[in-house]
Order: sequence, then C-alpha cells, then structure tokens
Amino acid sequence: MARRSKRLSSRNGGKERGAEPETKELMDVDEQKDQNMEIDAEVAKTNERIATTHCGHVKSIGLLTKGSFKKSEKSRCTECSPAASGRWLCLHPSCIDSITLCGSKNGEQQHATEHYQNDPSHCVMLNTSNMRVFCFICNVEVDKNNNEPPLTNELLNCLTEIRKTEPRNGSSKTKAKAQNPIEIAVELADTKGELLDRSSIQNRPYVKEMEDEFEADFPKGLTGLNNCGNTCYFNAVIQSLSNCPPFSDFFRGKGDLRQFSIREPRAANTMAQLIQNLWSAQRLPSISPISMLKKVAEAHAQFRGTQQQDAQELMRCLLQLLHTELSRPKYEHELNIARSFHRDTKRRRNWTISGSNDRNFDGADSGWSSEGDTPSSSADSRSTKRKKGEKRQQHANKLIGYTSIISDIFDGQLTSTVRCLTCKNTSTTKETFQDLSLPIPSKKQLDKIASEKDEGVSSFATDDSGSLWSWLTWLYTFAPYSFFSSESISLEDCLSVFFTPDKLCGDDMYSCEKCAKLRNGIKTVRISHLPEVLCIHIKRFRHDPSGSTNHKISSRVNFPLCGLDMSPFSDSDESALYDLCSFISHEGGSAESGHYISYARNEIDGNWYEFDDSIVTKLDTAYLMTKEAYVLFYQRRATEECEITKEHVRFALSPENVTLPKSTTHCCISTEWLNKFNTFSCVGPINNYDFLCVHGNLLPSRSAHISSLCTHIHVSLWEFLTNRFGGGPMTRELHHCLVCDQKWKQLQERKKTELEKFKQIEQTMDAWQRDGLEKCLYAHYLPPFMISRNWFSSWINFVHDPLAEPPGTIDNNMILRKNDQNQFFLLPNGNSIPLDRELFLFLKQIYGGGPEVNNSKFALFFINHRT
Repeated sequence: MARRSKRLSSRNGGKERGAEPETKELMDVDEQKDQNMEIDAEVAKTNERIATTHCGHVKSIGLLTKGSFKKSEKSRCTECSPAASGRWLCLHPSCIDSITLCGSKNGEQQHATEHYQNDPSHCVMLNTSNMRVFCFICNVEVDKNNNEPPLTNELLNCLTEIRKTEPRNGSSKTKAKAQNPIEIAVELADTKGELLDRSSIQNRPYVKEMEDEFEADFPKGLTGLNNCGNTCYFNAVIQSLSNCPPFSDFFRGKGDLRQFSIREPRAANTMAQLIQNLWSAQRLPSISPISMLKKVAEAHAQFRGTQQQDAQELMRCLLQLLHTELSRPKYEHELNIARSFHRDTKRRRNWTISGSNDRNFDGADSGWSSEGDTPSSSADSRSTKRKKGEKRQQHANKLIGYTSIISDIFDGQLTSTVRCLTCKNTSTTKETFQDLSLPIPSKKQLDKIASEKDEGVSSFATDDSGSLWSWLTWLYTFAPYSFFSSESISLEDCLSVFFTPDKLCGDDMYSCEKCAKLRNGIKTVRISHLPEVLCIHIKRFRHDPSGSTNHKISSRVNFPLCGLDMSPFSDSDESALYDLCSFISHEGGSAESGHYISYARNEIDGNWYEFDDSIVTKLDTAYLMTKEAYVLFYQRRATEECEITKEHVRFALSPENVTLPKSTTHCCISTEWLNKFNTFSCVGPINNYDFLCVHGNLLPSRSAHISSLCTHIHVSLWEFLTNRFGGGPMTRELHHCLVCDQKWKQLQERKKTELEKFKQIEQTMDAWQRDGLEKCLYAHYLPPFMISRNWFSSWINFVHDPLAEPPGTIDNNMILRKNDQNQFFLLPNGNSIPLDRELFLFLKQIYGGGPEVNNSKFALFFINHRT
C-alpha cells in the first residue's frame, strides 16, 4: 500500500469558494426585513466578543500614574537629551517612571526602537502626544478598549483622566514641534500609503495529496532522463536533487517563478518545468533535459560541448545559478528575528503542545511573552546592551547578503577556531558551505591519529574550559564508529578525520595576533549551523601532478541509509539526525571517463530506485551498500514534536476550517515560510520580511506579486505558530509604504539615468570618431585610462540588477604596485580594464574616489590624484 504523503500548498481558491450561488426561497418584504434585523443584531453581538487586537505583551505593563506621565511629557529623550524630545514612554515596570524616548521619520533618532531591541520585554510603549499604545513585537497599535487580554482598569482610568486634562487641540509646544520634521515622532501611520484590497490576496492554504489511484503500483517521480551525449553527470545531479523533498517540492508547486523573483528567472523556470515533468501524473518513461543543460552552459562555459564533466562541479554551478535568480536582499533588521529565536530556543523547547487532540488555537499565547526576557538589574549590563543596540540600529537597513530557497535548503556554517598554546588567545572565523568535501582516510592516516592518542594529545590541547579536551576525548573513544579498530572505512570515519583538531607547529605555525609572532597552536573546525539538506562530497579523484589526468580512489566507504548523527561534529542545538535521500555514484577509473548513476528514495512509496539515464529500476536496499558513493544528499529528520505541530496546522488550514479573512480575525503570513514549514524539518522563525519592508508595510520590489507571497491565517493560528517558532512581524493590513516606495522609485530612476548617460557618452564619442573629430577626445593625447575590474563589474551589476546596491567610491589602489624606485605599475593579474577618460570622469563625478591613472608602456602617470 503506498504511503500517503500530504503537502501544504497555496492556490487561488477565494473566488471559487464564494462563486457558487445558493438556492434561496422567496420571501415577502416584511419577512426579509425581520430576518435582516435579527442577523444584524447577532453580528453586533459577535463583534463585541471579537477583540480588535490580540497582544499578550500588555501583561508586562507597569502601573502608570498621572504624575509619571506629566513628567515624561515634559522631559527630553533619555538617550540623546537635549537633541530631541521624548515622545515615547516605555510602559515596562522598570522604565515607566524614568525612560522617555524619541523617534523620527528619517531614522536618525529612533531610540524607542533601540530600547526595545536591547530588551524585547520592553516592547509596549505609549506615545505621549496622541496617547496611542504600540507593541513593537506584534507591530500593531493596541486597541485600548478591545484587546485580548484586556488592559487593566487602572491603566484605562489613568489614560482617560489624562485625556480630560489635555488641551483639545494640543499644546502650542506640540504644534511648534510638528513644524519641524526632524523631531516628528515615529507613527505607525507615517509610512502607510494606500491600503491593499484584502480580496486581492486569494491564497488559501489546503492539504493536497501527492498520490492518485495509480500510486500503489507505479508512483510518480520515476521518469528517466535521456542522455544527450555524455550528459550522465548532468542527469545524475538532476535526479538526485529531484528526490530531495524541500528542493523538488518548491519547483513542483510553482508556476511562473517570476512572481517569486525580482530578477528574470530563466534557468529557474526551466528547472521548474523539468522537475514538474519528472513528477508528472503522465508518468512518461523518459524526457530530455537539454533545455536545462543549455541554461547551465550559457552561464558556465565549461559545460558546453559533449565532454564528460564532474558531477560535483556541475551541482555547485547549478545551485549557484538558481540561487542568483531566486535570491532577494537580506537586511540587518531581519537578523533580529533569528537572534530572538535562538535566544528563546530553550524556552520554546520546554514548550509543549497542550491537548494534542484539541484542534482549537484560541488559547495560544503570542510569540514572545512578557515572561520571556527580564531586564537586567545591572546598570553596566544595561549600558552595554544599549551600546550594542545603538550599533545595530545604525545598520538596521544595511544589506548583509542575499537569501533564496537554495541557500535555505543547502547552506550550513563552519566555525574554525585557532587557539594559541602560549597565550591561550583564540581567533574564530565563520564560513558558509553548501557541501562538505571529505577526504578518504588511508590506513596510515588512521594509524597516525591513533598513535597521537597513545602519545597523549592532551599535553598540547590545554583548555581552561575543558571543551577542547572533551572534544578530543570523544574523538578517540567514540566506539560506535569503530574509528581505529576496523579495516573498513565508514562515512563517519571520513567525517571524524575532517573534523580532527590540527596541530599547528613546525612549518605550520600560525601568526598569533596577541603574541605578534609565530606560535604553536591547535585548530578545530565545528559545524555552527546545520543545513536542512546536508550534501557530502567524497573526494575520490586525486589530481595527477603531471596534469594529465585525475586518478580515482575506489576504496569502499560505508554510509548509513538513515540515522546519520552529526551532533559529535556540531555545536548547534538543532536536530542533528539525517536520513539519506539520494546519492550519486561514479563507475570508472578517472574523472574524464566512466559513468554517473543516481540512486534515490522515492518519497511516496519509500522504495529505492536506480536512475541510469533513461532507465529507472527498483532496488533492494542491500544492493545500495555495494555502490561507491561520490555525492550524498541527507535530509535532517524532523522531531516528533515538530510532526505533531504540523498535524495541528494541517488541520487548521484544511478547507473545511478556513474562513474568509477579516481584518479583526486574520493576519498575513509568508507563503514561502508556510511551504518550508511543510517540507523542512527545522523551519526556523517566521519571517514576513520577504514581502514586508522595515516599516512593516509592503516591500516595493515585491508588491506586484503580493497575492502569491502571503497568505491569510486566523490570528489564533498565528499566535500558536509564533509561540512555537517565534518571528514576525505581525500585520493585519497591507499598506504601500510611502518611504520605501519613494526610495525604490528613486533608486530605479538613478540606475536608468546613469546607464543612459553612460551610453550617451559612448555614442557621442563614436560619432566624433566617425566625423573625424578624434582631436576632441582624450584618447588622442593620452594613453588608455584604467579602472578596477571589480569596481566596474559592481557598477555594471548595479545598473542592470534591480536589487543591487550602489558600488561605493572608485578604488583603483588595488590595481597598483610600487617598485623600488617608487614608480607605480599595474598589477599583472588582470584586475584592471581600460576605460575612456570621458567615461571615467563621468563615473568619478558620481562616486568619487580614484586615483586617476593612465597606462603608458613603462609606467603609470597620475592625474589629479585623489583617493
């Protein structure tokens, strides 16, 4: 019997649900009026029971008095006094009598935001000018008279009393300040533009079945790929990725990917079509992958032609191409979600789902409750947090990189630590990886490590904290892996050798920053973030020094089909058990010849299959263990608690439980996050910033496709999910952002203008040359001018890529070198390119920098040297 595999997805089902007319009996006018009155009365009663806002953080509000409010109203900002007036009063018990903070539209003064970022328990604040209560975590103005849970009577009475004593039109002081835009407080409505019609969001999540009536005998996903001429390496990679559920589910469930990407996703759309054909209900025997292969060859010239290529190299290039097309910018403010998530991991882990058979979420609390973080009682600690918060706020909208579904699936992080054995100083570096390249250890290497154990490695591995000694103790006593006792080599042996601490001594001594000289040290590498899909590359090909060929190491490496435990090599608190999805095997004696085959586990029936180009064969698991694995794909195993959570959410999102969205009962959640929640074992915190800007409004670059990017869910379900996973921000209504929309339009206009003027100068110079006016050009008198290739490439990317940031000032210092006679020469490594001086001056007028250089036969001459 085929296993049932349920998937969450989204479809445009809003219209269909409301489109079917209902048959009604005819009534006379009086009867109809009576019924309408009864309905209106019932609706009014229901609305009274529905809370406008659901902010559980109001429980942390302290006792507000009229005296403390008057004091805060007159005071300046606690952080930047007397630069700006304080407009926000922190309602936390430790701050309600003393902390008043500022906020501004232009982002220069936002100490209210920084105060919350330093300690999220201080998230509820009162605007002293308009008496509005705002929660930074929920990103919503709290309805003082209709919130769940309700505000205390003492607070409501105090606010009412203050309202009575305030001037009706506001004080003259407030009016004067309103004329100065620098000191205008941050209002939620300040950045809100046009409200998006709720009916335009038609995504309705539902549970669909991947199977049909034929699945028991012949499940989908068993279509082969035709060999187009030595393309077995390509076919093996595609089939292996197609059987990694997070990867294939993304491409199976999408139509045109332009609605999910800002760039033109030509390769990604082709990949989606290929994956959908492989999993089509038509169950074709085989299809041609030539369209996808051409897209890869267009981006990477080494894959053109019909020569045999390396599967692992192809996989890296393919994933990089897809990442580039599907990526979006990631900003500093998004990291706050991850920081809060990791800080609350222990608390969330202790959280249990109450009443597993209870399908109601009404009792769910919000993501970060007031019981989570408590303010530090130490003034020094508070000051340190405040300084860190100020530094974070300065870079709140700073671009920190790009993220995509590809990086979400395959990216992990390694932390390399080097410890000086003289001064005990430790230096740490972090590196992102998409696959681990593991060497196959020889018996000599294993014997050497075993002998180091006998000689007492602890003599040089001293660590006051004992962490390093604990690691070494595990390494040499880990019996289940039979590291040194067995003649056969296992995948765990390869991992153990890869993560073995290295002694840095002799010729390998490292330069200690603290000692300022070469010292003996010890280097350890650990995994600080485990990927959703762990890709392991076994280094079977050894390069011949003569350069003629790559010799293959055919040693058998035993690998587990399930239960690969990565916890001994990881410092992460995440789940570390992995199960094999697929792997690639190479048959032959060298990288230039042989044949690649993919072996994959079908996620529908759970059986293993061999994908040998167009031929697909069902296998016994025992047969798999005879194969030489080259690249393996492991997916992290979901915990039992996570599976229970998914069942709860699937029930809540089933068609019979989904109701039409209302602003009072529903909010928006990232569709991308919901899809990952369905297929990922560890989805991480909710991140609505894939369609929201830093102000909590619509992201301009994605507003055109907002109907595909977010989904309406009930507020109670939102609170259930944030309580379990954290994240945000919460939004009930979608507004265009006045601030970000304007910046986006200005940036796109700048790109267009710079490119048009650059081309205009080029066309003018070409026309002058055709008309015999060469003497009007600098090139008639001066040698070619040079510019940094890296900087110019960044500028080209900026004017063509809608998401790219400006390249910064021109820096030509990296392309120069000075000889013993203090003469400057171009570096011979091709880091510079020639550029007409007219074009160089145009770019310098915009970006500044330098120096201006031209290349003569022997030396460089500087003109107006300004760096």
